[in-house]
Amino acid sequence: MFHPLGKDSKDIPTQELENKLTELRTKYLRATNPQVRNQINMFIMDYTEELKMRWYKEQQELSKNSGTDIDDLIKVD
Repeated sequence: MFHPLGKDSKDIPTQELENKLTELRTKYLRATNPQVRNQINMFIMDYTEELKMRWYKEQQELSKNSGTDIDDLIKVD
């Protein structure tokens, strides 16, 4: 999902993304208007998905570099 007013989350550094998520969660809990909560939730979902993808890519790189990558163990002739 992409919010039309949000900038591309791939361009935001990880630390800033985490700070924005914390701020948005606080604002979400304080908001009483359902439409505002819905818009904030869209940003929260976008940023959370971006963080998950970054974590997944980091884990892939770590497993490749540590030699525990399963792809290297399977040999198909």
